[in-house]
Amino acid sequence: RYDIAHSVSKLSQYSAVPTEGAMRAMTRVLTYLKNTPDFSLQSGSKPANTDTVRYYSDSDHGGDRPHTTKSQTGTMITLNSVPVYWSSKKQTASTAISSALAEIYALSDTVRASQLYAWRCEEAGIPVSWPLVVQVDNTQTKAFHQGTTLQSRLRGVVDLRWGWVQELKDKARISAKWVGGDSNKADL
Repeated sequence: RYDIAHSVSKLSQYSAVPTEGAMRAMTRVLTYLKNTPDFSLQSGSKPANTDTVRYYSDSDHGGDRPHTTKSQTGTMITLNSVPVYWSSKKQTASTAISSALAEIYALSDTVRASQLYAWRCEEAGIPVSWPLVVQVDNTQTKAFHQGTTLQSRLRGVVDLRWGWVQELKDKARISAKWVGGDSNKADL
């Protein structure tokens, strides 16, 4: 269930050595599940012969404090407004030193998932529009992706993941689009 993905991701970090706080949080999640038995994925109406796939990316900069300084990545892919893929996980490769860098790492993970899902759609006969448009809610990330911040301090700290995303952008395989936080379905 995508509505508890973030909570489950956080709770799973305590599975080896549970704390009282983690047990209380788990009880809250279980209570929520008990009180939402009718939750289900709902398909809305769609225009005839048209399938729409949307990709969303978000991060929670330093969201694991006070335990570590790691950020959290959120990804959601929808088909005709119905979630078909979602993920919430701790960024493990390196610590993001800014919210924009955390968003860039999240965008890299989302692009990887989006490409795989787009290939699956093509195999299933669902038309895919290239470039894939990943929706982000961080203006610095969008500007960095579009290359409008050439003097950005981030350029010196971004690793190979960002180079891969830039390469896909240059080949017109992906694009980033800014959406408000309220419209970003991957918002943590």
